[in-house]
Amino acid sequence: MSTVAPSLADDELRELVDRERIGARLTAYSTALDDKDWPLVEQSFATGGIVDYLEYGGEQTGARIIEHLRGGLGGLDATQHLIANLAIELDGDRAGAVCALQARHILGTDCYTLVGRYEDALVREVDGVWRLARRTLRVFFTEGDPDVFMRGVDRLVATGGEEAELAIRWRDSVTLG
Repeated sequence: MSTVAPSLADDELRELVDRERIGARLTAYSTALDDKDWPLVEQSFATGGIVDYLEYGGEQTGARIIEHLRGGLGGLDATQHLIANLAIELDGDRAGAVCALQARHILGTDCYTLVGRYEDALVREVDGVWRLARRTLRVFFTEGDPDVFMRGVDRLVATGGEEAELAIRWRDSVTLG
C-alpha cells in the first residue's frame, strides 16, 4: 500500500515562498552592509522606508538612510552583521519580522560588538518584491570599544569630499556611551 503525500494548497505554497523571500531580503541587507554595497542596501527599502537606530543616529528616511550608513560604517575596516531566529508574521502584502542580531564593527585590532534585534515591517511592492518599510534596532548589550566608529569617522573626514561630509553628519547625529 503506497501513501501519497498531500499536495500543498496554493496559499500554503505562496506563504512558504513569501517567508523565504523575506528571509533572503533580510540576509541580503546584512551582507550588503558588510560589503558596503550601498545600492543593494538602498534596494532593500521600500519607497519612503524608515530606519530607527535609536542612539546610533535615530530615525532616518529615504536617501538619508544610505548617507547615514555610509557615514557611520564607511570608515571601518570591516563589519559583520549576523541575523538569526527569524520570526515572520504575514498579512497579505504586509509582514512583520523580528530577528536576533550580532553586529561586529572592526577598525584595526579594535572591535565593537552590538547584540540586539531588528524589528521590521515589510511590504510587497507593485513589482512583487518584499522590501523594508521600517527597521528598528533594539540594543540589548554592547561589548568592546565604541570609539571605533569615531576613529572611522576621523578616517573618512581626512579623505575629504562627500564621504567626509557624511561622516561628519553621522558623528553629529549619534550619542555613543
